[in-house]
Amino acid sequence: MKENTKKRKKSIAKMKEFYGKEEMAIQLYRILVTGKRGVDLMMKELGSMVVEAIRYIEREEIAGPDYQPINPGIYQWASQLGSVYLADQKIKVTRPRLRGKTGEIPLKSYQKLKEPEQFSEELLTKIFETENRPLF
Repeated sequence: MKENTKKRKKSIAKMKEFYGKEEMAIQLYRILVTGKRGVDLMMKELGSMVVEAIRYIEREEIAGPDYQPINPGIYQWASQLGSVYLADQKIKVTRPRLRGKTGEIPLKSYQKLKEPEQFSEELLTKIFETENRPLF
């Protein structure tokens, strides 16, 4: 099988994971109907999901999974509304929080994503770092 075909099939499988078959069909139909607007909307949704995954992965790497802390004194501390840049647009997100003995522990990924035009670089870095381990 050609490399492009493998990549295409892998992309389709990932979309099915994110959306499920029915939702993916609806999204693809929306793309056909609305053209570029549909692609932009879908990319914004997917980008938002990736941004959320990056932040929660970082929080889990620092504090451990829910109910299984790995660092004593560092606690997952709910979430708070915030915003990040996705391409050239600022979007609202929920940001996970960490607390330690000295107070709030900032997430590096959130700080980077708050800067305009950092999404692409941060995304690629995280994808290549987590390529060989499960995301969730």
